[in-house]
Amino acid sequence: MSVPNGVKSYYIRQIKGKTGHAIIQIDKSAQNCILLYGGANECLTEEYVDEVLEGFEAGDMLLLQNEVNMIPYIVDKAYEKGMQIALNPSPFNDRLKDVDMSKIGLFLMNEVEGGQITGFTEPKDIIAKVVELYPNAKIVLTLGKDGVIYAEGDLRIHQPIFKVEAVDTTAAGDTFTGYFLAGLMGSMLGTIGSKVSIIPWYVALGALAFATFVGVAAGYIPAKRAMNLSALESLRNE
Repeated sequence: MSVPNGVKSYYIRQIKGKTGHAIIQIDKSAQNCILLYGGANECLTEEYVDEVLEGFEAGDMLLLQNEVNMIPYIVDKAYEKGMQIALNPSPFNDRLKDVDMSKIGLFLMNEVEGGQITGFTEPKDIIAKVVELYPNAKIVLTLGKDGVIYAEGDLRIHQPIFKVEAVDTTAAGDTFTGYFLAGLMGSMLGTIGSKVSIIPWYVALGALAFATFVGVAAGYIPAKRAMNLSALESLRNE
């Protein structure tokens, strides 16, 4: 499915051991709790990172999430090449303390992660502290039902949500992130650092699709099958 849609697969490697995977729990309000097993995602090496980054150059975008190892090394090497580095600090843990955050050009985080980084709970305080800590970075702070805030220096832009009856919010944030970064790279949102428009309808609808229709399609079949398995069998097989 990925390759026919233009996803490059030549950096994918097969190693011994299990593939990383997740068990996703959904509550009645469509919110999720995700249990992660790193597996092969935690087996990156310096040699592999160097091999991959060899194919990229200054200005290219690197998106990182804290679900792989070697993030401090990856950030350092990408920064040396002049790449734009976007970081989603999720899940937030002590491993991120080894990352030189001053090299991050764009933070994509929710209120929980923002609070863990800054010690604050109010969005305006989170934004202000991140801007103070990393004045050269752009910040995208997602607020669930309260929308999203974009911040850069003194600039603040708030985008309200498009209300829908959410069935499953799994991957809605990932979809938003993908469209947002694609938009920045394709000048969808204007020139970052000067003028930034509100989030276009097609970015919002991409995330909404995952929270409604795609959430049902992607979640129903494995969830239905999982109901027939014991907890131990689910962990072993999923």
